[in-house]
Amino acid sequence: MRIGLVRHFKVNIEHKKYMNSTEYNEYANRYNISEVFEKEVELGEVRWNKCYCSNLSRAIFTAKSIYKGDIIVTESLREIQTLSRFNTRLPLHYYLWDVIGRVSWIRNHPSQPEIRNLTKIRVKDILDEIIENAKEEDNILIVSHAAIMYSIRKELERRGFEGDKFLKAENGKLYSYKN
Repeated sequence: MRIGLVRHFKVNIEHKKYMNSTEYNEYANRYNISEVFEKEVELGEVRWNKCYCSNLSRAIFTAKSIYKGDIIVTESLREIQTLSRFNTRLPLHYYLWDVIGRVSWIRNHPSQPEIRNLTKIRVKDILDEIIENAKEEDNILIVSHAAIMYSIRKELERRGFEGDKFLKAENGKLYSYKN
C-alpha cells in the first residue's frame, strides 16, 4: 500500500506584515475561505485508487484538480487551526503569531481550538479508517494541510511506512509513503 500526501495549492490572500491579536484571528478565518492558485502537480507513475481530502474549500479545489475520480471529503483532515494565544493591541509579525499558535498547540494550551493530544487521536482515527477501507494493493491519495500533514507523516512512520521527509509541506507537492 502506498499513501500520498499533497498539500493544497497556495492560498491567494494578502495580509499585513504586523497584526494585533484581533487582526490575526480575522486573518486566520479569511485564510480558511480564500481561493487558491492552481498549479500542475506531479503524481508520478502511481495509479491512485482513492482520494481523501479535507472539507476546507482549498483542499477540495486542489483534490478535484489533481484527481479524476470520486473524492472522499472529511473534516478529519482539516488543518489544525491556531488562534492568538493572548489579546493585545500590540502588532506582532504574522510569522510570530503562527509560531506562538503552534507552540501553544504543542503545549496543549486552552487558547487553541484543538490541542495536540486531540489532534493525535484525530489523525490515528482517520488513518485507521482509510487503511481499514483499503485493499493491500490500493494507493491512497490524501489532500490536506501543512500542520495536519506533518502529524499524518509522523503517524505513518509510527506504523512502519517509509517515505519523504518534510517539516512544512510545500503547496501542491506529492509526498509518498509505502509500507
